[in-house]
Amino acid sequence: MGYAQLYDSMICWYRRWYSQPSYLHFMAATALALFMLLNVLTLLNLAALLGLGNWVMARAPALPLPVGGVLWAANLSFGYWRSRHPEPRGAAAQSRKPAIRYMVVSFLVFLVSCALLVALKASGAVGF
Repeated sequence: MGYAQLYDSMICWYRRWYSQPSYLHFMAATALALFMLLNVLTLLNLAALLGLGNWVMARAPALPLPVGGVLWAANLSFGYWRSRHPEPRGAAAQSRKPAIRYMVVSFLVFLVSCALLVALKASGAVGF
């Protein structure tokens, strides 16, 4: 339910700039997949901060592409389903604020986790 509201909010946000609805679902699904991948990378950074650095470094180069592909496929399939089965009028999100907040918070948390990882690696507190 929360994802559907976020997706509808993203559609509302993109509808503000694009009058042609043909690519709205594709753009919303792609943007959400990108930010979900950013969240996965944030989790990898946090795992490295918690001392799982060797495990993360051994698997990190192989993770982004398959995880990103799975997230993108899942989001596209949901977008396809949502475009074929729209919410009843008035039930869909009418505000773009949840989507904007999700994107901003995801990006800021990723930046903070990267900054912490770099700072702790430079100080020698995190070794891998």
